[in-house]
Amino acid sequence: MALNELINMSRVTYLLGAGASCGNWCNNDILVNRKRGVPVIGKFHEALEILINELSSTSMNAFRSHEEITSLSVEQVKQLVNYLKYLKEKCDEYPTIDTFSKQIYVNPISDFDNLGISSYKFVKKILSVFFFLIQDITRRDSRYDGFLASVLSSHGAFPSINILSWNYDTQFEMAYAGYLPKDKDIEYIWDELNVLNKTYIATDYEKTKNIGFFKLNGTAFFINKNNKYSTLKGEIFSKIVDCFWKDYSEDKYSVAYELLFNNNYESTLSYVWEENRLNQLLNSIKERTYDTEELIIIGYSFPYVNRDVDTTILNNMPNLKCIHIQDPAYNDIQERISSMLDSTIDVKYKRHSNLNQFYIPNYF
Repeated sequence: MALNELINMSRVTYLLGAGASCGNWCNNDILVNRKRGVPVIGKFHEALEILINELSSTSMNAFRSHEEITSLSVEQVKQLVNYLKYLKEKCDEYPTIDTFSKQIYVNPISDFDNLGISSYKFVKKILSVFFFLIQDITRRDSRYDGFLASVLSSHGAFPSINILSWNYDTQFEMAYAGYLPKDKDIEYIWDELNVLNKTYIATDYEKTKNIGFFKLNGTAFFINKNNKYSTLKGEIFSKIVDCFWKDYSEDKYSVAYELLFNNNYESTLSYVWEENRLNQLLNSIKERTYDTEELIIIGYSFPYVNRDVDTTILNNMPNLKCIHIQDPAYNDIQERISSMLDSTIDVKYKRHSNLNQFYIPNYF
């Protein structure tokens, strides 16, 4: 894209990490009815314990009518519990579940040979099922609601803005759904947010739309490989499975079981080391963010595994003037950014210590 075509691109870019979706999971209170958002990766085991206890209790109570929460059989519940326990064990055994995922991507294991799917793909399915279940219970980090209420116009229009997210949750979408007049539908929500997923490329992405929302790790959702549609480009895409907005969550554990054990469903979560469509996504990000003058980083620690992609993104912002960091680990994050940023890009850094709401520039 020529420079004269970039003049309408956003000068403000948000870069979101897990801390932007963690709600109050970092508090010591473990009462599920007071939890909001998605736990940071170091808290996955706590959330899994909540799900396992609820399902185990259901199984032990033999589905007494006043306590029934699923149409699954007792044996099916036990199967689901066993795989959630497996995920919890790996969260306890490894520094993060992502570490384990990278290991079995490079060196596959045979834990799930009987299911007719690679170990790597099945672990991503378990992880995506976990995200579906925990978000259905705890809902969203309320800071997304505050952010949207602040930046949207009275007609529901966004200011000129880019959002880059390493998160594979649907927290932003869950908050934004309340602003849409139509029946809730994930594809419609993604169209309105102008989303590009790494693994699910929307056909209606518009380069010049006010908002551009890029999901670098895909989304912890599913595609149905048997339900496909064609695009004008002649490519065939699998249809996304809408977990939240089409009444699927009324019996969420039955849905979770089907998504996990039916091989027609495949997770749309995609780690940075999976190169499929990564360059396509990065090229779109470069186009959108070239004019960025303010970069607002919320809850993102710049892990080394993402370094190549982060370096590419940062150094594609030659007009960058200010980097806002909203995270308790301000000093570490500033140091990591400085080590990646080209010396020709002269920026100032601003610390934002208030974590109760997302930082928004005054002129918004």
